[in-house]
Amino acid sequence: MADPPTDPVSLAPAQKDDARVCGVDRSVVERFLIMVREQLPQGDRSSFFLEEVAGTTYTLSMANLRDVLSHLATLLAEDTPPEEWEAQLASAEEHFRRAIQEPHAIALGVLRERFNSVYSRYQEILPHIRKMQGKGLFQAHRPISDPRPIAGDRTAGDCRSRGQAEEPD
Repeated sequence: MADPPTDPVSLAPAQKDDARVCGVDRSVVERFLIMVREQLPQGDRSSFFLEEVAGTTYTLSMANLRDVLSHLATLLAEDTPPEEWEAQLASAEEHFRRAIQEPHAIALGVLRERFNSVYSRYQEILPHIRKMQGKGLFQAHRPISDPRPIAGDRTAGDCRSRGQAEEPD
């Protein structure tokens, strides 16, 4: 019979101890994989959000996601002692947290800068807007198809003089 495959990509033969995966307690590996399943999509969405809002890629976010894989590899390494397994899990969770939260914080900063720019310009032109409002500009208006005169508008004329029927208010 042929020897079992030694290629790490090949399927490994059934292990004698089903309570372990690559020598690590199955429960620790499962917790790690569940964390990856649940948090990796959030990290991807956070990076995409930043790209959409700010038009930039945050390389530290990608580095944090890469570091999660590094902690998985360290967890599964034969020379990692069992007392360090939980620390690998906690470190990976921290990298996920940063990959998820930091792009949102950066995007919020970009949006705040854009808002501040617009608001500053608004404050500059607000006195001019108020002055023009005093002259009748920027007032509420009705569609052109509405023949009724606007109250106080002396230039509209009487709708009856334009050959249109008067509509009741």
